[in-house]
Amino acid sequence: MKQGYLEGRLNKAQAHHLLMFTNQASPIFISTIVVTYLFPIRRMGMALIVIQWLTNLSIAYVTHFYYQSKASSTVMAPSLIDNPLPTANNNDIIIKTAKTLFTILSMMVMARFLNVLLSSLYLFDFSSICLSKLWPWSVDLSNINLILQATIELTQGIDLLRLTSFNSTTLFLVTNALINFHGLSIHMQVYGLIKSTDLSFTPYLLSRMAALGISLTYSYLYVFLYQPFRNTDIIPIFYEMQKEPSPLFTIAGLSSFYFVLCLIVTLRSSYISTYDK
Repeated sequence: MKQGYLEGRLNKAQAHHLLMFTNQASPIFISTIVVTYLFPIRRMGMALIVIQWLTNLSIAYVTHFYYQSKASSTVMAPSLIDNPLPTANNNDIIIKTAKTLFTILSMMVMARFLNVLLSSLYLFDFSSICLSKLWPWSVDLSNINLILQATIELTQGIDLLRLTSFNSTTLFLVTNALINFHGLSIHMQVYGLIKSTDLSFTPYLLSRMAALGISLTYSYLYVFLYQPFRNTDIIPIFYEMQKEPSPLFTIAGLSSFYFVLCLIVTLRSSYISTYDK
């Protein structure tokens, strides 16, 4: 998206629209990590994925008309429109992929450190007390504390949600909200992506806040219509899964697999191109 904007293939309105849907939780992440660590019912994976898609579609349709009206009057990137960036070669693709994976894993480590730091300063405890005063219903302070910690980073957030004492329905709603909110670490990655351009961070942030309400609406409708937890009393299964690997190691393994797969495909494409010449 950023490179397309700087190369002049996207105008500012189109770039802002696409920015809303960057760094999405993948179906593999949802079906393997979220379902495995929170819901032992496998069909929940498809429900979570569909709710994510519906949430994004809702945001896309609502904002489409706004950005369509601005597209014709929005100029292209002012800096590199006359000198577009060179097309990336295979080595660039491999290097950028490796940097992306390294950034993701680094953000996870930093999020862990930030959680420990904020917890030691009792900021989560203080915020939990303040939110409990504003909440229209009674919620355990420890659950609010865990939700606040979960918003720092998505993967570790899933790990924290299974420590809550929510019933199955509430856990399902909160999980969908967290998946579509993405986490503060993802927001900082997006900000870092566009900070060297004249793109605004506000549309992206507003879309993530809107995704909270939209995903909660779809989640509630799903639970109300299909009652997936009617015959099953699902609770966070942390104590039953103490021997299972942490999501941190799971996502690291998936990232490594993705990098190797990307490397093989890129090298194979390079070999075929060279052979054809």
